[in-house]
Amino acid sequence: MNNETSPYYTLITGASSGIGHELAKECAGRGHNLFLIALPGNGFADFATRLKQQYGVKVDYMVEDLTWSDTPVKVYNYAKNKGLKINILINNAGNGHVGKFEAMNIIKVEEMIHLNLRALTIMTLLFIKDMETYSNAHILNVGSLGAYTPVAYKTVYMATKSFVYYFTQSLRQEYRHSTIKFSVLMPGAVITNPEVELRIKKAGFLGRVSALTPQFVAKYSIQKMIKGKFAIMPGTINQLIFNVSAFLPSGILLYITRQVFRKTD
Repeated sequence: MNNETSPYYTLITGASSGIGHELAKECAGRGHNLFLIALPGNGFADFATRLKQQYGVKVDYMVEDLTWSDTPVKVYNYAKNKGLKINILINNAGNGHVGKFEAMNIIKVEEMIHLNLRALTIMTLLFIKDMETYSNAHILNVGSLGAYTPVAYKTVYMATKSFVYYFTQSLRQEYRHSTIKFSVLMPGAVITNPEVELRIKKAGFLGRVSALTPQFVAKYSIQKMIKGKFAIMPGTINQLIFNVSAFLPSGILLYITRQVFRKTD
């Protein structure tokens, strides 16, 4: 745990809204000093001020777009210059899509790859050496429940989340003797905005009963991260779905997911 007199900070990317927004509140409630990365143009200063006033923690932030190639280095240099010791790194920023691959916009595809893959990887690479020198450190990368299998109509998004899962698992093995604990968050459907809520409703009964609030996901994730759990899977229904799908032949699983996500297109 961090506090007002501590030099240690929890860095959370994608703190503008959704899960990242709630992760910031959850960590602040636990006494963590925060270094938050948010998208431009969303009045983020007010949110940072509320966190400081409500929880009595230090909050620093940068309003930057992590799809830009130079942003991770700017974030790292800012933290170093201000003496912010990042002992918890939460790579939450990401975006996705639902729909036919051929209908995807090239710019959106590039942004998704830059954010979900490149930014997460470079942020980890930049901060990990410093984190190794701390007596207790955590890296939490946000993946997806669907990272374990290809998913039609979410082709690029799920492929990026598979990378996140295997990347984190590999780091966990490579740094098994270090002080850093690695976790990957594997949520199912999370109601982060009205558009996502509509897609969940279109997905049918299974989508509705398995959907979670970002508040629940944030609280559960931080609890499990602190305990050092590797694969964090919030929600009993999602855990059940995963356990059942593990026994299904891949062809049947691909058919089911194709039918589900075709409805949301």
